[in-house]
Amino acid sequence: MTDSNKENDLNKDKNTDEKATDHSAYEAQVRQEIEDWKHPEKSLLDKTFATLNMPIVKAGEALMTAPQFGDALKQATEKTITTLSDAANWTLDVQDTIEAYQNEPDAADSSIKQLTDIERLPVAVVDKQVKLFKSKYVALTSAQGVATGMVGWAGIPADVVGLITANLRAIGEYATYYGFDMSDKGEQLFAMSLLGVATSASAEERQAALDDTFSMAKNPKTLAFNKVNEEVVSRVLRQTATKVATNRVKTKAAQLIPAVGAVVAGGVNASYTSSVCEASYQCYRERFLDRKAI
Repeated sequence: MTDSNKENDLNKDKNTDEKATDHSAYEAQVRQEIEDWKHPEKSLLDKTFATLNMPIVKAGEALMTAPQFGDALKQATEKTITTLSDAANWTLDVQDTIEAYQNEPDAADSSIKQLTDIERLPVAVVDKQVKLFKSKYVALTSAQGVATGMVGWAGIPADVVGLITANLRAIGEYATYYGFDMSDKGEQLFAMSLLGVATSASAEERQAALDDTFSMAKNPKTLAFNKVNEEVVSRVLRQTATKVATNRVKTKAAQLIPAVGAVVAGGVNASYTSSVCEASYQCYRERFLDRKAI
């Protein structure tokens, strides 16, 4: 071997070691970001909920005795159940995701040919792929929400379903890009639980929803979901639909109050979608890293 070849080999080894160090440092940073998100300073989180959620929900609760409220809630809940039951609302074309990685220079050495190959990638590569998802879905749902006040009570069920459908797509996109198969019943339950986390109206409720999300069906040794039967799916689906629909109808009803609606129109959709996307981002990142660690 010539001196030149030896030097090239040494440089390659050095670059490989530097990349490994960089990825390890990034993973440690991600772990800290996840923990900070899961366990924020309680006083700050309480203040956030009080500022963003409670005034709007309280305004909506003032309208709960209106005859139209019950009709809107019933329709929204039934349509939400139908939406959650249709897996097409949250599954993506896996081939599109695979092709996205095949076209990613940082993934060129990983030979991504199927969904399970994604787990071999450094988390930094996956994070790069999903970095614009939140802004994309927030913009989409913001535009949807602005029209609610103009349509009135009749438009609330459709708007709630449109919001949930868009957020299911967001969750499905995050899941697929982190290498999780959304055709799996366990994954669908996990996705529904993320809607519940984002719907939480207090720090305590949010923590309880997070605890349920991570303990609901996960085998601690394999990180795989336990066998999920249709009865469990149906029960969780109805619980999630009722919780999300009730919260969103209250919020949407508040938009019908002139003094409130002028301020919050569109913003309530954006806030909810931002919460769903952040929950999806952090939870799937954590599961991605946990799976790599097995």
